[in-house]
Amino acid sequence: MLRSNPWSQFTWIEGTKRPIRQFDGNKLVSFLDYLEGKWSGIPVAAAAKVFLWSSCRKLEVVGLTWDALRLVGNERHFEVVGKWGIEKWFRVPEPVYQELLSFRTESPFVFGAYNDQLRRFHAQSRNWLQNIRPDFDPKDFGRWFYQRVKDWSRTSPKGSAFVHVLRKTPLQHARRGEDINRQVASDARVSESVLMTNYVKETDEEMHQRSNRTFRRIVASLSPEVALRYGHVEDAHSAMENRLRAAIEAKDWSLAAEIAARLAEEERLENE
Repeated sequence: MLRSNPWSQFTWIEGTKRPIRQFDGNKLVSFLDYLEGKWSGIPVAAAAKVFLWSSCRKLEVVGLTWDALRLVGNERHFEVVGKWGIEKWFRVPEPVYQELLSFRTESPFVFGAYNDQLRRFHAQSRNWLQNIRPDFDPKDFGRWFYQRVKDWSRTSPKGSAFVHVLRKTPLQHARRGEDINRQVASDARVSESVLMTNYVKETDEEMHQRSNRTFRRIVASLSPEVALRYGHVEDAHSAMENRLRAAIEAKDWSLAAEIAARLAEEERLENE
């Protein structure tokens, strides 16, 4: 008979906490330089931009379909269903949307041109590859994109990077996101995932507004150079909206009223 629990006699090895890795502005630009220089003509650079604006997982981006597009005025959003069935929208800048449109095919997938473009790329470089499928498969494109990230990151002093770092980077930029679901779930004594999958469902308008708030946070956290390289060009209307938000935050109600009136007039003229 044992007199004590033998498991309590072991000296357990303490686990190590892995550092959270993200790409800074220089790395984001370097990554685009690499993709646009070495793999021009293939939608891989556009995919990198979608990763930044969406903070989605790999298969959510590479498997994006055109029927997920949600147009709200002059805004371009996509709706995705992620892990645990969580639905969300994310917004992309107009130039990124136009870039995606430029290689749209009859395929329902946003990156459905990948197979033909990769085949043409290697034919022109006389570097023939076997096993390029005739039809688009998101998992194939995801594996190929994963390898491009690894190839580029080999020159980094920090060693190989992975696609998941592209998800961590925008989440860091938008880390001051909405906590309302977390608070509601805590008060109701259920997990946030259970709350959002089993008890409540956001309306399209709520997802639209959440998408815009996340989009604006990412824009605000990027340097002008990085934001421009990833497709964000601030037009006069957006600049005026930013001024309105700043006036409201400063509680400058006369200025807020003036800007709101100008925006309302612009919308009236557009709808005439």
